[in-house]
Amino acid sequence: MYEDVIDPRNSYGYSIPDFTQAIAINPDIAEYYDERGKAYTAERDYTRGIADMCQAIALKPDYTDAYRDRAKTYGYIFDYASAVTDYTSVIELEPGSASNYYDRAMAYAGSQDYASERQDLEKALTLSKDSELTKKIADSIAAVQGK
Repeated sequence: MYEDVIDPRNSYGYSIPDFTQAIAINPDIAEYYDERGKAYTAERDYTRGIADMCQAIALKPDYTDAYRDRAKTYGYIFDYASAVTDYTSVIELEPGSASNYYDRAMAYAGSQDYASERQDLEKALTLSKDSELTKKIADSIAAVQGK
């Protein structure tokens, strides 16, 4: 379900010490906290990762990436209720994205709320324009039918 692993170094090659230094210089940049949070999560320091993502959201309440990253982190520690809450925030900010509904459906699956999982999968299917995602959604709908 949460098969994508967050890399401890972001796409630019920066790591925890780099972002710690950047935060010391400019503590008002939400993206720095989110990136460092992802790096902590990659090192399985989920408490610090979540704390940094919370700070990113406090600085920038409409920062969908931070909500999404925190939801993934909650999933890693099996806190599916918190993951659902964060994915709901992402959906409120980006209601037209099939992947957002799919991600929340996977969190519902983790919490064994199969009715909500099915509902989100069906919504994701209506929104999906990506053939690979559509197949993933369809496979998930087929799997949830027996639950």
